[in-house]
Amino acid sequence: MTFTLNTLLFVLFAFALPPLSDYLCRKYRLFGYLGPVVLCYILGMILLNTGLLRPEDEMREILTSASVPLAIGLMLLTGDLLSWFRTSAKGVLSFSFEVLSTLTFTVLGFYLFRNTVQDGAYYAGMFSAVYTGGSANMAAVSAAIEAPANTYALAMMYDVVLGGLFLVFTMGFAPHFYKKILKPHPDADKQHTAEETAAKRPFSWKEFGLGFLLVAVATGTGAGLALIITGKMDAGITIMALTAICAGFSLSPKVRSLKSTYPAGEYFLLVFASVMGLSSDFSLFRPDSLYVLGFMAFVMFGSMAMHLLLSFLFRIDKDTHLITSTAGIMSPPFIPGVVKALGNHSVLLTGLTAGIVGNVLGTYLGIIVYKWLS
Repeated sequence: MTFTLNTLLFVLFAFALPPLSDYLCRKYRLFGYLGPVVLCYILGMILLNTGLLRPEDEMREILTSASVPLAIGLMLLTGDLLSWFRTSAKGVLSFSFEVLSTLTFTVLGFYLFRNTVQDGAYYAGMFSAVYTGGSANMAAVSAAIEAPANTYALAMMYDVVLGGLFLVFTMGFAPHFYKKILKPHPDADKQHTAEETAAKRPFSWKEFGLGFLLVAVATGTGAGLALIITGKMDAGITIMALTAICAGFSLSPKVRSLKSTYPAGEYFLLVFASVMGLSSDFSLFRPDSLYVLGFMAFVMFGSMAMHLLLSFLFRIDKDTHLITSTAGIMSPPFIPGVVKALGNHSVLLTGLTAGIVGNVLGTYLGIIVYKWLS
């Protein structure tokens, strides 16, 4: 990889936007309402789409590969696994509603847009995959059903656009809006108190170092398992193993006492958000493909509305609803950002588990929907 001035600036902004966003959120109420994760994403998009920076695909892959496991692992180390078991049944139910809602609106959207969107069955298969699993599932389905290259490219581009809108809404506005509709999480107050206490403690580099070593062991083990099982580096298997191992580490009171690992994980989460913003290039937008955007938006926003209605009817709490919605519509790397916005650490494992299940199911569901509708 060749290092240029643009590459250097890309890395510099990826690591500088987190403290800047955190400062702006503490200083100004409007930014505080959005939250530092969303603000990092927005600032990154502005820098890229105003021409101040150019896309850096190789560096984006490097920073994403490093920041995602660090964010997930470090934030999991201080988690309460027993608390998750107490509320896991609601998480399973809520994620089931998310999958049902996605499939329902994908099929409805197919028939609604069948006269305006060419290759509608291909898009329906990919949308089913991406909104129950993630981008990797959409790519897998695209290859499995031999979708035309331009359909996958358009779906990927609009997934970035709608995903950004989803993150801004979910992390900036939804926690305030949904609390008027859904009941509070049973552990929310306790989590707020615990995080406020941790925030008052001075940062310990020794605690961070120990946490970093534990996450490195978990990541290395996950990567080794991926090589054994698939013969290559597989992000899905690595994250699954990382989640399980770090959750196991958190059973130790000594590990849970490493409070500095959580703010360190939050920092790497903000680095990831900055990288995603710095990679959201809107120059690929094509006006003649707006019906595809309409189809995709119909699936995403329609499934969100149906999921919210079902959560209300079955008395699923706000935090569990939002974290499982994120698990389906986005993917595991975005879970910690929503956890930070909610201020409830206890739903982290719920979101990661739902996201991993979605990664497993997404490809199969996408292929089934395509074959059914075609």
